[in-house]
Amino acid sequence: MPPLATALSRLIHAVFALFLQLAGAGRNNSVASSSKNYTINGFSALSNERTIELLGETFNHELEYLWDADSTPEHKTTARSSTEFTTPSKQLYNADYDEVNRTLLSMLAFKWVLANDYQSFTRCQPSAVVLKQESFNELRELCLSQIKDPENILPLLVALVINDLGKSPRLAEAVEKATSKPMIEANHDEVIYLAAENGMIRCLQQLDETQIGDVLLGLKLGATLNIAQFAQAENVPGSLEGVKVLEGNKNAFNLKFLEVLFDVAGAAGNVDARCAKAMIEPVYRSYMMAYRVLLDVVENRGSHRQNYDKLLIAHGEKLKQQGFRHLLVENPSERALLRLIVMGRSTSNKKQADLFDAAFKRLSDSQRQALVDGLNVDGTDDGEAIIPYYMPAVISEGLKNTSDEPEGRIEALASVMRLLGRVYGGSKPRKG
Repeated sequence: MPPLATALSRLIHAVFALFLQLAGAGRNNSVASSSKNYTINGFSALSNERTIELLGETFNHELEYLWDADSTPEHKTTARSSTEFTTPSKQLYNADYDEVNRTLLSMLAFKWVLANDYQSFTRCQPSAVVLKQESFNELRELCLSQIKDPENILPLLVALVINDLGKSPRLAEAVEKATSKPMIEANHDEVIYLAAENGMIRCLQQLDETQIGDVLLGLKLGATLNIAQFAQAENVPGSLEGVKVLEGNKNAFNLKFLEVLFDVAGAAGNVDARCAKAMIEPVYRSYMMAYRVLLDVVENRGSHRQNYDKLLIAHGEKLKQQGFRHLLVENPSERALLRLIVMGRSTSNKKQADLFDAAFKRLSDSQRQALVDGLNVDGTDDGEAIIPYYMPAVISEGLKNTSDEPEGRIEALASVMRLLGRVYGGSKPRKG
């Protein structure tokens, strides 16, 4: 057996041994005593360090593409090792690469969930917003419902490791050469989809045809709909058209959604790789709102606008529970404000939502109307919608670099809103 296949086989059987142990121990106490049979070779018996070694051995070819991958604008500071902790990237390559740390942390987070290791998953999360035990349990149940045998483990690991390969300039250049298509305007999901379609992703060769099909469907969806953007109301109703590739295929959808969840869990790995720092309670709840809405799309229930607004309504209810006034999606101005608050990740924080409200009111009538118009284009039959990429990160960084005084924060948000209004450039809903 080739070395790669051997490593994959070892990883599959280690994780499946863990699955059998947990499924028995968690759901049927009568077989819990057999768990000791799996502690030596089971995934749960491996230290984090040994897990990283095994993942590095299995996916070295893919991880090396991430050495020069571009990171997102947010959280540019690279994670550092210390005398108490060595980052995954440093352990494997004696150097810290942002996207390697993020990817390996997402895979460690998957291991922690399978191992029912709530402490490792949350140990460095801020106490005020730490993921609740019941939410962790729900995430674990979603994993266990998807992973019923060893053959269902590998597709998720492959999906996680290739998720950000499209950020690699080397891979983008290789894809451009192979396809004769310019990649300069392509998003990283498009790059990885084309690379996979052209047989350039080695680890995909370890999957069977059905599994490859499910992973490719997820990549195809990612090239047209960024689920993280949807969860933050960053994209538009027209973006949901891409979900049609998964229509009726709940297995492929769940695989893609788990990939997204664990990608988020590892998102802060370039800053702090000790735990799933980014998967805090408000973030998890936002994604589960998105999950329920996207299931409706997959099962062909409702129009794109109706389904998109279901997400906004859920966020609006969350705001209302915090004491904020009820915002109606039927009112274009209130719908625009709600989208801004969701993009600002502030639906769990009334104090910060109030700042968005004050900033929105501070705009001139023409500035506010430009924003309302741009934020209400669906991109279906009402004109071309503009997606403000990385706007949540821009808002977050803007607030981070502003004093805690309300006046300064309101003006910072108003400045971002003015900028966004100019980005929309007169875009407005035009039926037909």
